[in-house]
Amino acid sequence: MSVKASATERDRDEINEDSCKAILPGLAFSVEDTRPERYASNVDLEILKNCNLDCKYCYLDTDAASSREPSKRQLYHAIDEISEVGASSVVFTGGEPLLRQDFFDLVEYAVRQRALSVAIFTNGFFVTRTTADLLSRYAVRVCLKMDTVDQDVQDKLTGVAGSGAAVRKAVINLKQYGYGSELPLAIHACITRLNYRELNKLYDWAKSNGVLPHSSRFIPSGRGRVNRDHLLLSTEELRDTFLKIGNDASIPFPAPFGCVKMYKSCFVTSAGDVQPCSNVPLSAGNIHETGLREILQGSTFKLARNIRQHVKGKCRNCEYNQRCYGCRGLTYSLTGDWLGEDPLCWQI
Repeated sequence: MSVKASATERDRDEINEDSCKAILPGLAFSVEDTRPERYASNVDLEILKNCNLDCKYCYLDTDAASSREPSKRQLYHAIDEISEVGASSVVFTGGEPLLRQDFFDLVEYAVRQRALSVAIFTNGFFVTRTTADLLSRYAVRVCLKMDTVDQDVQDKLTGVAGSGAAVRKAVINLKQYGYGSELPLAIHACITRLNYRELNKLYDWAKSNGVLPHSSRFIPSGRGRVNRDHLLLSTEELRDTFLKIGNDASIPFPAPFGCVKMYKSCFVTSAGDVQPCSNVPLSAGNIHETGLREILQGSTFKLARNIRQHVKGKCRNCEYNQRCYGCRGLTYSLTGDWLGEDPLCWQI
C-alpha cells in the first residue's frame, strides 16, 4: 500500500471540508480534539530559522538565520514529545522548511513512526515536481505563503525577485499530484498596506484554482517591527478589507471563527522553547530540558487554555467573546501584554 493510500479516514474527511481546517488544524477543533486527555491536538514545530526570502512582515528578526539549526535527532525528540501529548498533527514551519536536506526524513518519522499527519508552511520556491510528488505520497497538507496576485508586489513584500512567479509555479506542480482536488492546498496572505486593496482578487484567484485562501493581520514583530509604519493598517481599513472578501467583519479575523490556537496548540521554536504561539515569544519551558506534557500543564498554558477568562479590557466583555479572544500576538507586539485587549479590533 502506498503512503498516499494509507492516509487516515480523518485526513480524507478533512479534505472534503470547504475550510482551512483541512490545512491549518490550529484554526478549528472538533469535539474529539478538545477531550481532556489531549494536551494539544496539533503543534507548530519550527524546524529551522533560515530562509531564502527576506519578507518585510516576518516574525523573525533579521539575524535569526544565523541561529544554530536543530539536529535531526533533536527534531525527532520534539516529534516524540508532540506525539506523547496526544497531538494528531504537526505543522512544520520555519524559516523555509524545505531548505532542510533531511525534511522528508522528518516527515517519514512523523507519519510512519508516530502516526502524525503533517502540514507545512512554505514559500513555494523549492516545490518542484519531485517535491510535490513526495509531499503527496505522505499526504502532507500544504499551505503556500502568497500575499497577492500581483507578482511585483509579492516580490516587494518578500524582498526577492521571482518569488511571485515561484509560488504560482508551486501551485501548478502541486496540482499535478492531486493537490486542490484529492489533497487540500491553501495559501496564506499577510494583510499589509501593500496588498490589502486587492485581497479580494487573491481570494477569487485561489477559489478558481481549487485553493483554500486564508489571511491574517500583519503583526509588527521581528523584522516586521522595522516595517511597521509602512505595513500596518488602521482598524477601519482592516474592517473594510474583511468585508470585501465576504466576511461579516464582526470579529477581527477573516473567517467566521477566530483564532483558537490558545486552546489546544502551541509553538515549539527551533531551540526547543515552547510558546503559546509564534508571535507570543514567552517561553513556558524547553522540551530539551522538560517534557512537553509538563510544560503544557504549567502556568502559562493554564492561562492560554482558559484565555477567554483571562483576557483583559473590552475583549473580556465583548459580545463575541465566545468565538473570539482577539489576536494575542498582535496585542503582545503593540502593548507588551499578551492578555490585553486587541488594540486593532474595531469592536474595542
